[in-house]
Amino acid sequence: MIDLTHKLYNKMPVYPGDPPVKIGEIKNHHMDEYSLYKFQGNMHMGTHLDAPYHFQKDGRKISDLKLNELIQKARIIDVDSKKIKVKHLKFLNDEKVIIFRTGWSSKWGKDEYFIKNPYLSSKCANYLVELCVKGIGIDAPSVDPFGDTSNHKTLLSHDIWILENLTNLDKIYHDQFKIYIIPLLLETESSPVRAFADL
Repeated sequence: MIDLTHKLYNKMPVYPGDPPVKIGEIKNHHMDEYSLYKFQGNMHMGTHLDAPYHFQKDGRKISDLKLNELIQKARIIDVDSKKIKVKHLKFLNDEKVIIFRTGWSSKWGKDEYFIKNPYLSSKCANYLVELCVKGIGIDAPSVDPFGDTSNHKTLLSHDIWILENLTNLDKIYHDQFKIYIIPLLLETESSPVRAFADL
């Protein structure tokens, strides 16, 4: 098993403009007989899953997604440029879950991580729709360039979920693997997840 998830921690990096993550102990073993933490943040912190409802008012929410579509055989696509193009998809067959490995997760915690990320070209997003994929993932904060949402709208409007902020993809040495994406059962547009690969 390879964990593909960024740890959630107090004051962790978040997308510019999103509320900060706050984790704090409100009961502790020094003063009380048990420990109890409180947690504040938003649904797009760390490794997270965007459901169609994120940009589609009639789209499915996280609680509508079935586990059997989130536990799937996935195909890794290596990308050696900032813009992911249709040419990167030329080796696909009938895979339903596509994971883009860009190496960008190595910049986690740096200022550039959220604003200079790799992203899909619009043609690539439309081609993924034509391929009828179920979902895509990326080791970057977004499938769009900073400040844009066009690819989100294209994919989510066709019921294609988006998994963002993956990490440890460099530890996967196979083109295909089984991925487990486990969100909280929330009636929301997104959820932090525990994502991992079974090799």
